Amino acid sequence: MEVDSTWFRHNVEHGITRIEEKFYNDRANLWFFQQREGVYVLIDCGTGARDLLEYLISSRLLPQDFALLILILTHQHNDHAGGVRHFHNKPKIQVCIHEHDAEAVQTGRDEVKWGNQPDIWQRPPQENWNAEEFVVMEPGITINRLLRDGDDVEGLSIIHLPGHSPGCIGILDTERRRLFTGDVIYEIGFPILSFPSSNANNCVESMERLRILCTEFDFGYPGHYNVMTSK
Repeated sequence: MEVDSTWFRHNVEHGITRIEEKFYNDRANLWFFQQREGVYVLIDCGTGARDLLEYLISSRLLPQDFALLILILTHQHNDHAGGVRHFHNKPKIQVCIHEHDAEAVQTGRDEVKWGNQPDIWQRPPQENWNAEEFVVMEPGITINRLLRDGDDVEGLSIIHLPGHSPGCIGILDTERRRLFTGDVIYEIGFPILSFPSSNANNCVESMERLRILCTEFDFGYPGHYNVMTSK
């Protein structure tokens, strides 16, 4: 297969940049925006098959003189958190994840088991690529901040919404009335609940909490598929 030289693509929706890995079949939405002068937020970071940090800088989405980049992982799964290998232990970058999913990311535990399947990659992300040998979740990851329900991250409120995984979170921007939902909910419905750490009862409780939260946001930015409204 041909190696693609433009692995990532991005577009702007409602003032927020959506980044995708074009040739990974389970591609996630990676959301990027400026929170205040010099401070940028990245929500999820993809598989790590290519270096997203390098892309942010080379595409000029992230200025080279940025003061702080906050990477918030919505949960532990590889399509959202595998790319943390390119961000941790870097100056001016803070990696955050809910405390209930932190250990999986720190130790490189992969419960999804899709990243080593050759047919999930439409094109190899680099030369001499072997999907079966790819380290889907790299161990030894440093987390800078363990998140809990109700935490504030640069004016963003962390909402614990377990079900898909124990540490799934939503990220509420009350000022701009937007909610980043990760894999808690999509326009097509509920998330996958068949992974070892998934819990259907927790998911139902999280859906009820989301229903109550609908009055606090106008748009929902999910981990997959299209932007949603709270209507």
